[in-house]
Amino acid sequence: MGLIPFQPADAFPVFKTGDVIIRAELGAEPVTFQLHSSVLIRHSPWFAKAFQFRPPKDHCSNWYLFKLENTGGKVSLVQHDTEGDRPILSHSTASQVVHGVEIKVEDVFENTANRISSTRTTPSTMTARNSSPPVRKVSPKAALACYTQVLGAFYSIPPPISTVNISTALVQAEELVKLAADLGCLHLLRPYLGHVLGEYRQKLFVAIKQDPPRWVRLALSLENKSIYTECLVHLIGAHPKWPWSTGRAALPEDLRRLVFNKAHEVEVARTEIERDLLLINLPYGRNATPPDPTQPGQTETWITVQIIRDQLALRIDSLDRSKEAALHRGKFFRQLRKGTLEVLDLENVRTICQGTMPSTWKDLRDDLKQLKEYVAELVEEIASNELMIDPDTNNIGYLTCAKVGNDDIPWIQTAGSSS
Repeated sequence: MGLIPFQPADAFPVFKTGDVIIRAELGAEPVTFQLHSSVLIRHSPWFAKAFQFRPPKDHCSNWYLFKLENTGGKVSLVQHDTEGDRPILSHSTASQVVHGVEIKVEDVFENTANRISSTRTTPSTMTARNSSPPVRKVSPKAALACYTQVLGAFYSIPPPISTVNISTALVQAEELVKLAADLGCLHLLRPYLGHVLGEYRQKLFVAIKQDPPRWVRLALSLENKSIYTECLVHLIGAHPKWPWSTGRAALPEDLRRLVFNKAHEVEVARTEIERDLLLINLPYGRNATPPDPTQPGQTETWITVQIIRDQLALRIDSLDRSKEAALHRGKFFRQLRKGTLEVLDLENVRTICQGTMPSTWKDLRDDLKQLKEYVAELVEEIASNELMIDPDTNNIGYLTCAKVGNDDIPWIQTAGSSS
């Protein structure tokens, strides 16, 4: 009985029926992929264009050749001419690609020298004086892992993104998204990456707080509404300040303009609320008229109202004078809503009142309670929280009340206009 010839496995990364060969000599051992042009064309305009404008030279040659080449420290996919018959590969040629292809963070180096924050406040000037997005240097090993994962996605193989370290997952996702965008196949990665990042739950939103501009870039590529919305609330709340390492110039101009416009809406609402705070009063008697200091029994209540107005005016003025006001106003309004602002503490107000006029101040507790309830009602909307994390627990001092709707999400807008 004769020996049965070995038949190579028909699976990624080497398909015996594949007509596209991709070779990489970036590590200790060369790696080869054998894939299908029909699959690559279906999902990637980059490959479709390559096949169209550079067909095989030899009419007898029905295959395509690409090489991963390291030029000037950057690994790129380069097409080469083919002649003759397609070489026969064994699955073992690239078996090492399938295992251990996770992108290692230590193989991705970032040049942070050009990360500059900006506090310029008009959309027309939020461009030229901002730094360019940081440029990463990816080692050949990491580049090969990245190409392997993206090419695997053409065959529904999910990329092995870290599920235990959100910082690692972010770097891996960014590198995959960058390559997939170049190849025009982001749609293949969006479900996988969105799912993995979403599984981090609270850790994801805590991580977003550290650098929302960086995360919003990823959200735009992934078309991830949850991450995008969370980032936008941060960006709008802190405006015009920019307390993050990723510079404004890293964001698209349309997004910067959106942040500016929505921050202006919040600013208008805040100014109106502050005006109302400085006019607060208490209804007195059956007719619910403001207290009259010239009338018996109303003097203490009238003084209490004036003291609360003064205390609020001092805090508002102090914030207005601060260059960092935008980073602290949220905490101020949230304390008003909770009734925990120190200057409105009962004993603090009592001390001020007694210094103003010696008296028992028997109605002070009730008067202050009513005033604080009225204040809480006034600031309820501006003090609301649209984040998925508690701002005070996570040391977020700016406002987090911005509401982000579908009209603010570019890919939903695009889908709506094309339907």
